Amino acid sequence: MAKMTIKANRDYITIVLDKVTGGEYAIPEFQRDFIWSNRAIVELFDSIIKGYPIGSLILWKPESEKFKTIKDIGGISIANSECYADEMYILDGRQRITALVSVLYPNGQNYNHLYIDLDDMRILYLNGKKSIVKANLLKLGVAYDTYELVDFLEKLKASTLADTLKKEYADRAKKVNKTLLSYELGYISVHGGFINDAVEVFSRLNSKSTPISPDYMLQALAYNPDSDFLFAKEISAIQLNLQKYNFQGIKRDVLLRCAYTYADIPFIDGKVENLLKMKDELQLIMTQVAENVTLATEFLFYQCGVIDYRLLPYAYQLVMLASFFRWNKGPRPDQIKELKKWFFYTTYSAYFTNTSLSVIREDIRRFTDYAKGEVSTPIEYNDEIDFKIPDTLNLGGVRSCAFVISTILQHNLQKDNAHLEIITMPHTGLKNIGNSFICTSREDVETVLSWLTEKKWIKKLYDFGLTENLAKIYGEGEEERFMELRTAYLAEQEETFMKALLFD
Repeated sequence: MAKMTIKANRDYITIVLDKVTGGEYAIPEFQRDFIWSNRAIVELFDSIIKGYPIGSLILWKPESEKFKTIKDIGGISIANSECYADEMYILDGRQRITALVSVLYPNGQNYNHLYIDLDDMRILYLNGKKSIVKANLLKLGVAYDTYELVDFLEKLKASTLADTLKKEYADRAKKVNKTLLSYELGYISVHGGFINDAVEVFSRLNSKSTPISPDYMLQALAYNPDSDFLFAKEISAIQLNLQKYNFQGIKRDVLLRCAYTYADIPFIDGKVENLLKMKDELQLIMTQVAENVTLATEFLFYQCGVIDYRLLPYAYQLVMLASFFRWNKGPRPDQIKELKKWFFYTTYSAYFTNTSLSVIREDIRRFTDYAKGEVSTPIEYNDEIDFKIPDTLNLGGVRSCAFVISTILQHNLQKDNAHLEIITMPHTGLKNIGNSFICTSREDVETVLSWLTEKKWIKKLYDFGLTENLAKIYGEGEEERFMELRTAYLAEQEETFMKALLFD
């Protein structure tokens, strides 16, 4: 680590925020996006009003590096920070600073939303574009500005409230003003070093002991001020693009692993350092990752019935499929068939649960060889498949996911705009195979609910694992017998379908 000086200090919140809005304390572009919820903002101001500490900022003055900075914080335009010789970058505190500015400064995104109720001193987040005018509601942005507060007090004085209540509200409003203006923010100033040193300092000094996530660490370390490329933002863009397949919730780490495959090592061993060595190629790599992940997700959606990221049995399957599409943009029908067999084989054999890492490493290499056309199958298959049904239908379990996606695939329910919904029969206990119906559209839901209420049989109900005989048994009020027979029927249907797919 380069020579650095680290010093703890404190300053009034007014001084810190003025330096932020003036550009003297700048948020570098490689920082994580603002993600705080309304509740988090309320809790922040609740702590301030009660005099609790809200954690220290980490400010960094680099040895010589310059970074592009965010010019809009919480809706407030920031002055050109390049005019400051002593400009410092905010390494930790972006969420808190953005929340503070957005609430306390006019035109801030939350200026008209945060109030304190002078009756019980609770912080409230109120929706609406315009200010809410009530004698007991004091906008925090008004309380922060002494001149605005005077106007509030004048209106309070002219109101028809009882004099005792006017005085109580006025005293509390003045106290809020004094608390905000006298509140001190702690900060740690770091002078010297380069970006890799700053990342290490952040990891050691972060006030909440929260490490930088690998994708944001890579974004910081690979940051190029002459380029608009931001690694973590590319991850976010991929997530957004997968929304049409209901995969927007896939974890960022999974997409990072897809990038690790370009380092030509088993992705389970990937580290930030591997990609950092390729930082000049990262922009091209992420363009390809975005394309490959989309093709892999499309394959999972249409060919395997995985119409929602929650149904993906193993995250590793998506990573490996994305690596296949790196080498095969337009796979042949026989390759599609083989990939489906591989996917369901690794699912039903609980491969990624029951296999050692050393074997998985070798099989990742073999899968890559298959993608390159160097071997005929992506894995060495055997007949050790367990079709025992799960006791409950819990999407956190691999076996439950397997049942749901095989049902979707059997009945061709993976249509465009499909959205998963599982209907459970009322008053039948925990969700399981016998009392649940897999739906992928509003029309499906209406079909099932109509049968549950009217008991009228139609052939469409075959798609939901219901035979005419089973429907009759349920209609006669034999719910327990119905669920027992339906469970056996669905288990048999699943096993027959999967054996045909796996073993021809």
